[in-house]
Order: sequence, then structure tokens, then C-alpha cells
Amino acid sequence: MEEVEKIQAEVRQANIEVIREIGFFAYRTLITLNSGAFIVILTFVANAKENSEFELDSFWLKSAMWAFLAGITLTFLSATVAYLQAQLNLLNKSLPLGSGAAGHLVWLLTPVILAFLAFVIGGVFAISGITAK
Repeated sequence: MEEVEKIQAEVRQANIEVIREIGFFAYRTLITLNSGAFIVILTFVANAKENSEFELDSFWLKSAMWAFLAGITLTFLSATVAYLQAQLNLLNKSLPLGSGAAGHLVWLLTPVILAFLAFVIGGVFAISGITAK
């Protein structure tokens, strides 16, 4: 019986590690996507001013940059909440709505989903702001 409990504890620990790594991957991916897109727009605008093949709409490009910044901010917000939740778990406390599925959905997953949507919206805005002459 003791051996079975030990194996179950190891499996739970391995599952926690996998979930943790997936979370880190998601944060790194969202930060890379949004910050990379922001830098690409800056570089493209600087190069497009010298190149007369494109016409740029500053409203859409600025909107895209704001969307990418929102994505970065939401990702950091979710990471901060995850850190706070881990610290509160050590104290046997939790965020409002608890540490169950509802609490995680509201506090952790929602900002991550919104960060990805900010990337998609920023991409659409960026495409809308660039036209060929």
C-alpha cells in the first residue's frame, strides 16, 4: 500500500511539472509574439518611409501597436496573478472566487486568452494599416 501511495505522489508531482512547463511555454510564447510584432511594426514603418511602394495608415498601425502592448500587459498580469496564487497557497489562502476551476479561469486563463486575442487583433489592425500604392 505504501508503494502505491508513493507512485501516486510521484505521478501527481510529474503532472504538476508538466502543467507548470506548459504555463511557462504559454507566457513565453505570448510575450514573444506580442513584443516581436511590436518591434516588427516599428522596423517596418522605419523602412517603409524610405520605400515608396507602401502607403501607411498611422491610425491602424498605432492601434496595432496598442493591441500588442495590451497583450504584453495582460500576459504579465496573468503571470503576476499566478505568482500571487502560488504564494497564497503556501498560506492556505486563495484569491477571490477560490483556487478551483472558476478562480483559475477568471484570474489566470482569461488574461492569457485576452493576450492572444490582442495579438490577433493587432495583426488585423497592422494588415489594415498597410496598402500598396
